[in-house]
Amino acid sequence: MTEVDQTIVPWRPGDAIPLGIATGMHLAKVIEFSDQMGLGVVDIEGRRFPFHCLSIADGSRTLEVDSLVCVRLAASQGGGYQAIEVVKI
Repeated sequence: MTEVDQTIVPWRPGDAIPLGIATGMHLAKVIEFSDQMGLGVVDIEGRRFPFHCLSIADGSRTLEVDSLVCVRLAASQGGGYQAIEVVKI
């Protein structure tokens, strides 16, 4: 596991969906991604939401950090929300 991989946290309990963000599609920026782990984090209006590479719509399983995407938010199993339907722009 690389140093970058160790910094990715799939979910933080305090990252519940903020008031004012609906559960439709949102413009987001990829701020972390690990090809090795298949996990990433997007930023929507200053809030961080995790996603798994299987959520990338084109099937590529990888994204570049700083790329713009559209995502849909959905409830995660551990509570809070995660990004799903990650679409490259």
